Order: sequence, then C-alpha cells, then structure tokens
Amino acid sequence: MKIAEKTLIVLALIGLILNLVSNTGVIFILAMSSLAVLYFYTSFALFNDVPLKGILKKASYESTNKKRVSLSFAAGIGLSMICIGTLFKLMLWPTWEVQLMGGLLVLAVVGAISTFFYLRSKAAFYTALYTRLALFGLVAVILYFIPGEALVDVYFRNETEEYRALHKRLLENPNDEDARQRMEAIFEERSSKEQNQD
Repeated sequence: MKIAEKTLIVLALIGLILNLVSNTGVIFILAMSSLAVLYFYTSFALFNDVPLKGILKKASYESTNKKRVSLSFAAGIGLSMICIGTLFKLMLWPTWEVQLMGGLLVLAVVGAISTFFYLRSKAAFYTALYTRLALFGLVAVILYFIPGEALVDVYFRNETEEYRALHKRLLENPNDEDARQRMEAIFEERSSKEQNQD
C-alpha cells in the first residue's frame, strides 16, 4: 500500500503541473481523490505497515496496539480532509477553507497526542506519522495563504483581463449571477466566432 501512496502522490504532482501548464486537471482530480480515499479508508493499516492481503486478519495487527491504530485512523481522516481541501483550492472550487482548516485541526490534535506517546516509547511509528503530518500540514498552510486571485491569474494567463476579473468575482461570491451571465456571454461569443471561422 505504500507503493500506492507514493504513486498517487507522484501522479498528483504530475497532474498539478499539467493543470498549471495546460489547465487540464483530470489527472490531479483523480490522484487527489484516490489519495483521500486511500487515507480515509486504509490509514489504520497503511501507517501500521499491514499489507493489503492482511488488512482483515487479526494476526496482521499483533505488532501494533489500539493506540496506534486509533491514531492512524484519526490521522487518515485529517490527511484525507487536507487532500480534498488541496484539490478544492487548486481547482478553484468553493469550501476549500473548511476542508484545509478541518484537516489542520485534526492533524494538530493527532500530532499533540503522538508527541505524548513518542516521548514515552520513541517508536519509529511516530516518526513516520510525524513525517506525513508535517508534509501535508505544511502544504495545507501554504495553500491556505495563497490567494485564489493569484491562482486565477496563473490558470487563465492567456485570457482577457475581463474574464479574469469575472472569475475573481465568482471566487469571492459564487452566487454572483451577473458575473456568471457575463462569463456565459463570453463563452457564447467565442463559440460563435469559432463556428464562423470553420
């Protein structure tokens, strides 16, 4: 399962680059969604080095304890929230703030509890957990402070200033019907021009 985790992270990075360069986010959406599902449903096994074949076998969990499984499950929830928040932020979808802040809150609680147990046992499990928490937490904090308007300028750098301004208005207020109708008019103008050229 660790191979699946690494593969999905690499695919998410490739998808992000493709999204930034050509504004095609399909790979990014699929990779981040899959990573969120992986963390949400299998974190208790993934973080405790339980192989996929042994995920339902009691013998696979003999080398761990209930505290580690519980912390892994909680960390998986926080990491999946951060994956979804990252996806929403970078795709310019609403409610990304809730996901990122919720995920950061869960990771902070898990990190505090893990610190207590780490100081008592110095187990490698907690070091590996801290690594994931720190990486994803850092990404979430950075993304939280990047303004959506800057992403609009990057994604739509080849568009007109009017289009970018309308998109920024929709970021601030997704229910702005005037901005939505104006964007639809721009799309219709382009479609008619393209049809006339053919």
